[in-house]
Amino acid sequence: MQQLNRKNASIHTERPIKVVQFGKGNFLRGFSCWLFDVLNEQTDFNGDIVIVSSHSKTLDPHLSKQEGLYHVLLKGIEKDRLVEETRLITCVRKEINPHVNFNEYIALSYLPALQYVVSNTTEAGIYFEERDLNVNHPSISFPAKLTTFLYHRFVHFGGAMSKGITLLPTELIPENANLLKSIVLRYIDFWKMPDPFKTWVLQANTFCNTLVDRIVSGFPTDKANDIHEQLGYQDRLVVQAEPFYSWHIEGTKSKGKLLPLTKGNLELSVVSNMEPYRMRKVRMLNGAHMVMVPLGLLKGLGSVQETIENPQLGPLLEKIIYREIIPTLSLSSEELNDFAGSVIERFKNPYLNHKLHSISLNGISKFRVRLLPTILQYRKLKNKWPQGLMNAFAHLLVLYKGSYGNLQFHLRDAPEVLTCFAHAWQQTDLRTTLQLLLEKEQFWGQDLTKIKGFSTELERYVEAVFIAEPCN
Repeated sequence: MQQLNRKNASIHTERPIKVVQFGKGNFLRGFSCWLFDVLNEQTDFNGDIVIVSSHSKTLDPHLSKQEGLYHVLLKGIEKDRLVEETRLITCVRKEINPHVNFNEYIALSYLPALQYVVSNTTEAGIYFEERDLNVNHPSISFPAKLTTFLYHRFVHFGGAMSKGITLLPTELIPENANLLKSIVLRYIDFWKMPDPFKTWVLQANTFCNTLVDRIVSGFPTDKANDIHEQLGYQDRLVVQAEPFYSWHIEGTKSKGKLLPLTKGNLELSVVSNMEPYRMRKVRMLNGAHMVMVPLGLLKGLGSVQETIENPQLGPLLEKIIYREIIPTLSLSSEELNDFAGSVIERFKNPYLNHKLHSISLNGISKFRVRLLPTILQYRKLKNKWPQGLMNAFAHLLVLYKGSYGNLQFHLRDAPEVLTCFAHAWQQTDLRTTLQLLLEKEQFWGQDLTKIKGFSTELERYVEAVFIAEPCN
């Protein structure tokens, strides 16, 4: 079978590079890359993407071997009809890694046609790292990489205001672009960079808060041979996604710069206030995912569909959505219930093999953003703790122990998170363990031991998880 590459697929088009994308994970390849590819087909956008590695220090061998080509498989039920579509993505030109070739990364900032920077570095990716020293060396954090990129573009074009960029972070963080901008400005001060550069960053560039929605399950390895046979190529980068997607971009003042993105027949909207949409999506869809991860994994389940269809966990999850998450949201009951129904329908999509292990990446920072605010607000509104969500929190803490019964978990999180949990679970007393974990403000945004009754209530649920632990 032929290897997928531009020669074998007869793809010879090279468009101007208009998008730099920080991140090469399943979601961005099944969402933003797919979207720009559709824009190229439907409109005169005529732009390609260069991917920049946001975490790893190596290049993806498959991206290089396949010369940026891969397929997106859309499968699911949309508006009561079966959707099955296959799209060959041709707009990804290549990957650049600053740690592999820093000069090539800097040269990327010189491209005159560049218009957009898109990122998805997870909730843990937008942060300040003091070990990042200046713009002349590869940086650790994404905001530092971006500051370096913008500075070299500023210098190369002599501070031309027309060479600013529209930045579209898709991380699930409230006001994600505002946070990103604040950290870029902090690096400018930390590195003692010139005032004209700071002015250029603020006036020539546009930071847009965004909210994205699409379930991308990744490469369906169990069906790889059948898929390759169907495609006629060996494609190691196939991603499978649901048909549903949306992209809300906040920016009334920047509609002119966003106009190229709104020309196609796409679910992309520019709004003046996305907070109601963000709260609904993050707490209900993403929050429910984070409920599924520890509950499902500790029960030995592997996917979203298995979890929602489990006779014990499925009803529990629906109860959490309708009785614990919805009461904390401010939209109308009809709108919230309709969205909840669609979320549950999407979870049951028989074509998506959405792995719980994949969702578990950086689970602690995800829990902080997606579920902890719901727990605390529910307590404030109802004067009692939400049983389902506290139970999910307890399961998450036990999951980070690394083992449960005869199950072993290979968790993917920041080294400092894994180290802290390993130390905490070495303690012989559960109360001490929880004290060490809940007091970590860098994990939860606050010291949870200082919230009256929180530790005591959570301890009760953790004890129940251990009581239910199957024997080895």
